[in-house]
Amino acid sequence: MKASVHFALVAALLFVTISGLFSETPQKLPRLNRENLLEYHKADGSVARVASKEDWLKRRAEIVRGMETVMGKLPGKEKKCEFDVKVEEEVEIDNYVRRLITYSSETGSRTPAYLLIPKDVRLILDIAKTLEQQLPLSQLH
Repeated sequence: MKASVHFALVAALLFVTISGLFSETPQKLPRLNRENLLEYHKADGSVARVASKEDWLKRRAEIVRGMETVMGKLPGKEKKCEFDVKVEEEVEIDNYVRRLITYSSETGSRTPAYLLIPKDVRLILDIAKTLEQQLPLSQLH
């Protein structure tokens, strides 16, 4: 290559690099602890504890942005449809009932899922108590 072409390439690369240093695009903030959903980034980039509904909406927006970075954009309203749950099969097994259900996940598409329902109400209460111990409801208020 001629020297003038080399000079033009180096000048263009230098311009792009320097202009990137002075651009007003926001700096990428460090990731928040994914196990603590009650923290969010304030406008200045510092980390704060969620203390209000407005704070939670900021944290939720960060969660959605992170998820969309990995999974792509969430579907828009054009994909929205009625949930339309149907029980396809029900089988009684020892301590629970197993239901094969389907639901409408988008227009013209049904998704199958198994729903396991304990027969003993005490088992349901034990599950709820275990969940409460893992994530106390008082943290969500």
